[in-house]
Amino acid sequence: MKPKKVPGVPSQLKGSSHDTETKKFLDNSELLNSEFQRIQKKFLDINSWSEYFEKGLPKFELHNSDGTPVQRSPQIGDYMKILLNTHSPKNYIWVRIDMIDYTNPDSLMIQIRPSTVPGQQFAGRIVHFFSSTSTSTFILSKGKDYIKAAVYVRNETANSNANFINSIKNIFISLSSKLGSSKINWKNFTDGILK
Repeated sequence: MKPKKVPGVPSQLKGSSHDTETKKFLDNSELLNSEFQRIQKKFLDINSWSEYFEKGLPKFELHNSDGTPVQRSPQIGDYMKILLNTHSPKNYIWVRIDMIDYTNPDSLMIQIRPSTVPGQQFAGRIVHFFSSTSTSTFILSKGKDYIKAAVYVRNETANSNANFINSIKNIFISLSSKLGSSKINWKNFTDGILK
């Protein structure tokens, strides 16, 4: 299926992509507005995102540009440390927040991409199974009678900027993502955050 063209979402050039969307319909405009405000708070509380996945994994931690954990709304230049498996605390990945758009009162947008560990932008390796060309764009929006949570993933390619063993592992994870495993996880998120 061809990826949607969504304003603010990068064009699909190579690798895999997917669009994940969930809508919640409300026919009362007052209720729609109050529910949108409630869900916006959840959307901006990245440290609580794991609550919206079925098994509470992955775990998300918001870090500032220095890598210090923070309890606040995200800012451009912040990082997310994402723990994939609680049995192995070393099994985590890093992403950087490249874009946040608050300009539309009916929409919020956060865009992330795989990154190095904070503070190692020039000398470190990407700590993620996808390359830094990959992006995930999270959009929470409000229509006339609905609220929509969406994740638009573009240009997912395996991270070859890793040691040999991790490069091989990244290729297998990239292949499983092409088969839909990543979309299933993000569907859990879009469904969960609208509850």
